[in-house]
Amino acid sequence: MTIEYYEIKETVLSKQPVFYVSTLAMEVKIVDQMLQVCLRDGRIISVPLDWISLLNDATPHQRANVEIRDGGANLYWPETGACLSVMGLLAGSDPCSNCWYRVSHFK
Repeated sequence: MTIEYYEIKETVLSKQPVFYVSTLAMEVKIVDQMLQVCLRDGRIISVPLDWISLLNDATPHQRANVEIRDGGANLYWPETGACLSVMGLLAGSDPCSNCWYRVSHFK
């Protein structure tokens, strides 16, 4: 699997997200009912699956079918429709917020 990294810098005035290379996902895995996202700079974000109902209710096969999109800025599970933003995970956003959890973004 080849992962491309992009540094995307937008102006704050345009209200577009700012992504830095270090905050992009390289690997995603499920360990002990925790979603673990490995970032390019070596950090690992861990989130309980209980926070993400579409993944919590999914089969192990569905959870394993994850796509790292937008150069590592977003994670998408096509079989469940779950989409998470890495920036939202880093910010510790409320799981009910649209900041990091978008169910229908790629449909």
